[in-house]
Amino acid sequence: MHAWEWARKKYGEQGVVLKAEVRLSDCLDLLDLNGTRELKRVFAAFSERLKGLGVPLPANKGKNHGLDRAVINFFAEESQPAVRVIRAAFIEGERLWEGSDLWEEAHVQLAVRDIALLRNLARVEDPENELS
Repeated sequence: MHAWEWARKKYGEQGVVLKAEVRLSDCLDLLDLNGTRELKRVFAAFSERLKGLGVPLPANKGKNHGLDRAVINFFAEESQPAVRVIRAAFIEGERLWEGSDLWEEAHVQLAVRDIALLRNLARVEDPENELS
């Protein structure tokens, strides 16, 4: 349902949702300690490169994850082997109740950089029955 809400909000009635099986080959997995440690290490190189160019770091503002996206793209472009997909969790929305560490709009996103990793791609017609 989250995908449908996002698509409708961003594109109105023209919004669509696709479903697919995604192979996580050559994945920067930010749900894994190795992935987060590696990305943290790469951030230092990224920030030094921008500093050397006299360019300020991008910023994260609300749901616009400009800094995170720039660091991940830098990592993906510099990596050998190439990063083909990125998996990360995002905490958004409100806490489910006071003191909770669970959030209304928390979700996992996949950024697929190589469409060869997609199988069984199909349009979702009925959000109530197809996205489970």
